Amino acid sequence: MAVLDDVPGIQVFVKVKGGIATEFSDSGQQQPTENGCPVVCSYIESFDNRHFAIVTDVNRFHDFSLQNHTLSFRVYVDGGYMVNNCITEDYVRYDYGRRTVSGPLMLDERGQNTVQQKFKFAAVMRVEDDRRDRVLRDKDRAKNLGVIEVQVFRIILGEATKFGRRAPMRKENLELSEKALKGKAISHGASYGKQGAASELNQSFDADDIPEDGGPIAVYRFLYRSKEALKQELIIPRSPSPPDLLDDRGVDVPGRDQDRRQELVELRAKCELQLLNIKRELGEVFDPARDSRDRLAKRSRTQEKRVEVIDLTEE
Repeated sequence: MAVLDDVPGIQVFVKVKGGIATEFSDSGQQQPTENGCPVVCSYIESFDNRHFAIVTDVNRFHDFSLQNHTLSFRVYVDGGYMVNNCITEDYVRYDYGRRTVSGPLMLDERGQNTVQQKFKFAAVMRVEDDRRDRVLRDKDRAKNLGVIEVQVFRIILGEATKFGRRAPMRKENLELSEKALKGKAISHGASYGKQGAASELNQSFDADDIPEDGGPIAVYRFLYRSKEALKQELIIPRSPSPPDLLDDRGVDVPGRDQDRRQELVELRAKCELQLLNIKRELGEVFDPARDSRDRLAKRSRTQEKRVEVIDLTEE
C-alpha cells in the first residue's frame, strides 16, 4: 500500500484479480509537485483484459482539525479525469473511510440512475508507422499511458448539487507507432467495460480547495506494466542468461547460443566415444570368461616349454 509519512492516516492501493497489487517502488519517480507536496510512485504488474480498481482509505490518524476540512481524492487514469471521492471526518468516525473506485460514473440515458464502466487493462499494440504526424501524436499519448494517479486535496464542502450527465468512456485504440514508443516499456493502457449498475455512492457537492495548501497535499502514482516490461525497466530482476552464453564480461553475445549448441554436440560425441573406449578396456580386463581362457592358454604354453628332452644317443 502506498503510504506517505508526511500525510498520516491515508493509504491508496490498486486491486487486481481480486487482491491488492504488489507494489515495486522506484525512488527515481518520487518527485515533489509544484507546491512541494510529497509524491509516492510505485510500479504494479498489469494483465491483459483484467479488471482493476483503485482503493482510497482514511483512518483515525488523519487530522481533520484544519478548518474542519474534507479530503478529496481525484482519480486520473492515463491522464484522464475519472472521479472525485470525498471523505469527511464523520465517514471515518463511522468506519466508512475506505472507498473503491472501480470505474467512471455517469447517468444512464434517461438521466435517472447512476451507471458505471469498470476499468480493465488492455494491451498496447505496436505498429510500424513512421509518419511524422503519427509519431508526434502517439508520443503525446504515451506520456500518460500506463499511469494511475490519485491527487489528495483538502477542501471545504458546500451545498449538495445534482450529479451531471457524463458521456460514456470510449474504448481507446491502443495501436501506437513503434518509433513513438522507442525506449519506453509501455505494455498496457486502460480500457472500459460496458455500462452496469454502480457499486459506489454518487453524491455531488460544491467545494473549495483550502487556498493555503496551494494544491494537493499528496500524490499517489502507480505505473502499471506487464511482467516483461517491468523486467525491461529493471524494476524486477531479469531472468539470468545461461552462463555459457556470456562473454568474459558477462554480456550476451549474438550468435553465441548457436555456436555453443554446436560445441555441445561435438563434446557429447567425444564423451560418448571416450565412454565406449573405457567400456571396451574394462571388458578386456574384467571379462571373467575371457580371463579364464587366457590363464589356461598361458598355463599350457608354460608346460610345453618345461617338457624335458632326452637324448637317446647318449650311453
